Amino acid sequence: MIHTLRVFQIALIFASLTACKNEQANESSTLQKETKQLGIQVKTQKIATNNIHYKLAYNGSIIPLKTADLSFLVPGTIQSLPVEDGVFIKKGQLIARLDKSSFYNSYKAALATQHQANDAFERLKKVYDSGSLPAIKWEEINAKVKQANASVQIAKKNVDNCMLRAPFAGIIANKSVAVSNNVIPSVQIVQLIDINDVYIHVSVPESEINSIKIGQTCSITVSALSKTPIAGKVHTVAVMSQTISKTYVVKIKVGNKNHELKPGMVCKVTIKTALVNSLITVPYASVLEDTDNQYYVFVVGPGSDNALKKSVKLGRFVNNQIEVISGLSSNDLLIVNGQHKLKNNSKILL
Repeated sequence: MIHTLRVFQIALIFASLTACKNEQANESSTLQKETKQLGIQVKTQKIATNNIHYKLAYNGSIIPLKTADLSFLVPGTIQSLPVEDGVFIKKGQLIARLDKSSFYNSYKAALATQHQANDAFERLKKVYDSGSLPAIKWEEINAKVKQANASVQIAKKNVDNCMLRAPFAGIIANKSVAVSNNVIPSVQIVQLIDINDVYIHVSVPESEINSIKIGQTCSITVSALSKTPIAGKVHTVAVMSQTISKTYVVKIKVGNKNHELKPGMVCKVTIKTALVNSLITVPYASVLEDTDNQYYVFVVGPGSDNALKKSVKLGRFVNNQIEVISGLSSNDLLIVNGQHKLKNNSKILL
């Protein structure tokens, strides 16, 4: 009897629990239905247009204004090399000299040949003028004079080419030979660089290259130096992209009278673009992406009680927002909170 009573009590408790659970489920289902009927709570923001200057940021590297790999035009042995890396030299200053003995001897021999040819020319001219010298012989005399003159010019040029001078004022870099070394034409002796002004070299993607124009102002920060920005201007904008990176080279010219900016230093560059009018920007968090990697947003529908899905094309980040190139108008009311719960034509509560 007692056992039967206990079984009945347990069954009663189980039934009560089951009924309670079913009641809670029914209440939850009813609440969901009511919410679905009333709509999803959202927050909105009016679409605004802005007139702004883009600030495009890049990493850059410093390169000299001018660079020249200097070499001799004739072969020989280096006799003098009175320069060192890092030394500033003036235009026309001697950088290196070859032993010119053999070239000077060739020059003297050419002068002697020239003297003989000129002497023969003077002596035979009178004979030719009197008609006693055949014309073909006279042509040979003239040819020998011209040949002798040319030989003298070449020999003199070779002697002069034993001296290597600076084509412009600059700093010696990468001295690659020493006195007594034998060199041949085209072998680099030193590199000469001009860094009174320098270029900042940056690579710009194709989506931004048309926003950059010659003469635009730039702000440059060099981490190795003071964090105070340095002013510069866009000097050249490439019209052809790099083969591998498909980016465009932009050079920014910066004054460097104290030579603090050294080739190879890295820096950060900010370029301020021209004023862009009527630009639509939205909070980045309001933009969603579907499985096809297409971007979209939700806006309030005409009746103000439903959400409409709109595909958008995005541009650059602008002041913590993202530019919308197409897909929205200034009359749209953008949903900025609750959009993750929405589908096209979902009921909403403002």
